[in-house]
Amino acid sequence: MTLNILGKTFLSVLCAVTLFTGCSDDDDNSPFVGLDNNMLSFSLTQGATTWQAAIDDNEIVITVPEGTELAGATATYRLSEQAAIFPDPAGINLWNEEQQFVVKSYNQTRRTYKYTIQYTPVSEVANITLNSQAEVDAFGTHGVTAIEGSLFIGLTENTTDPIMNLNGLSKLTEVMGQLQIGQYYQGENLDGLAKIKRTGSILITTVGTGVAKNLKSVSFPALTLIRRDLNLYNGKQIESLSMPLLKTILGNSEIQETSITSFNMNSLQQVGGSIIFNSNQLTDLEFPDLESIGDQLYLYASTSGAGFPKLTTINLPILGTCSRIRFEGAESVETLRIPKLKALSTLSFQKSLSFTDINTTIKDLESIETLTLSSTSVLQLDATGKTIEKLTISPNGTDQFTLTGKDTFGDIEFANNNQAPLPILVGINTIANYSIRTARGSVSLDGVKKITGSLSTSPVTMNVLDELLLPDLESVGSIKTHLGSNGVATRLNAPKLTEVTGSLALTVNTSQADLSYINLPVLSKVGGELNIAGKTTSQQTITQINCFPKLSSVGEVTIKGFKKLFNFSPFKPMIEQVSKWTVTYCGSNPTLQQMKDSPTGDFSNN
Repeated sequence: MTLNILGKTFLSVLCAVTLFTGCSDDDDNSPFVGLDNNMLSFSLTQGATTWQAAIDDNEIVITVPEGTELAGATATYRLSEQAAIFPDPAGINLWNEEQQFVVKSYNQTRRTYKYTIQYTPVSEVANITLNSQAEVDAFGTHGVTAIEGSLFIGLTENTTDPIMNLNGLSKLTEVMGQLQIGQYYQGENLDGLAKIKRTGSILITTVGTGVAKNLKSVSFPALTLIRRDLNLYNGKQIESLSMPLLKTILGNSEIQETSITSFNMNSLQQVGGSIIFNSNQLTDLEFPDLESIGDQLYLYASTSGAGFPKLTTINLPILGTCSRIRFEGAESVETLRIPKLKALSTLSFQKSLSFTDINTTIKDLESIETLTLSSTSVLQLDATGKTIEKLTISPNGTDQFTLTGKDTFGDIEFANNNQAPLPILVGINTIANYSIRTARGSVSLDGVKKITGSLSTSPVTMNVLDELLLPDLESVGSIKTHLGSNGVATRLNAPKLTEVTGSLALTVNTSQADLSYINLPVLSKVGGELNIAGKTTSQQTITQINCFPKLSSVGEVTIKGFKKLFNFSPFKPMIEQVSKWTVTYCGSNPTLQQMKDSPTGDFSNN
């Protein structure tokens, strides 16, 4: 039994040794498979400098200082065992351009690598001032691509060597601070700055200083970002402004260039502050990619500006955020397109005589805090379905304006130096506040039943209102008006007015013998102050204030300037409710206590 076990053990060991030996012989004699097709290392050498590539997956990336010329550089590389590469890097000369290589393994498996180059800036940490052509050219020899500071060009006059071009700055890609072109720059363009991609701010001359007289074209073809402001104040010189790749201005853009005929900011998407134009010669103003304006779009014509004689269309097709849009002196503007905008705090057209169609402009808007139409040709406004908190209307001529809405509207301010009547109100019976400034002697506020705030009238120049008709008004917060000119019959007629929740202030200019022309037959309450004042010495014949036959409640009473007035008996029934009583410059000037003590309130015999 023991011998049998030993024999089996010996045979097992012998088989294992034989099997192991056989396997080793087979590995030594097997053919090379060659599956690997890897780029193991890659570098470029130019002169004494070698740049080692980063290889990640199928990417070969060489990083060099900006401005480095790699044409003719020598490539060194290492591949997987018995792999091949094509095209042969030895035959490549343009190493500043993207390339593709195929690495083929021994067994013919292919792998494609993309070669790209990345640039790091060559920075100058300083504020740079250049006032001569020699200084510009010398700066170009430094190879600087980024200034970590500001760049000032032509701020001081150099008559012997003025700056005529900026070719020496052609390697610059970034100015982190302010890029300023001064009045003593003599070039016609800024072509030497064509590679700039980012700036802190751009300022071309300054308000109140001279201008760069020869500068006709401002172009930044590579610019994508302005971290603060863009300001162009070069008067009548610049004719073309082009920043076709500019996407973001984090501050404001203000362009005071009255001769511009060509404008391109077609890639602009965001402005953190405002876009401001003071006059130009454009026919269309286009911002096709602009999505957001932090504050306002503002076009204005200063007293010294040329205005916007040719500008007819302003197109903002995808603008979704903006607080204010204001036009002052854009006399030829006919169309404003803002189809994506839903809300504005201010929309204002002033001295825009060619503008007629506000309804198309605001078709997609849902709310406007303040809408101003001053010296325009707009005669129709449909506010149905929109929230307009305040409407200011100042018609250009004498035609009547029509406002359409539903029931309740916000504030209305109406001003006209001519004889235009008050707006026709269609579907509106309640108004928050109504302010009227007119040259008309007669005003009729038809259809309005309630004014929750104030109704006020004021004269244009020295005129006053001779007739104020409120045929449908039932309730008002307060009324303030100047009535009648000397020698003119006057009428205030509010036959349905029952309550003034605030104050009622009437300044009387007429020389009529009494106040019977004030017709308030059903007015029962004045919650605030009742103030009646005679403005001139003509009120010498008025002896009684008896124009409030139903008045039973009043908060305060102020009466002034009626020299023949002694009788205050109409106020006696309500005197106990009056918190303050003031009478001055009248025939008798009783105090509140005297009124309470008097059995009738008539002091004619005192």
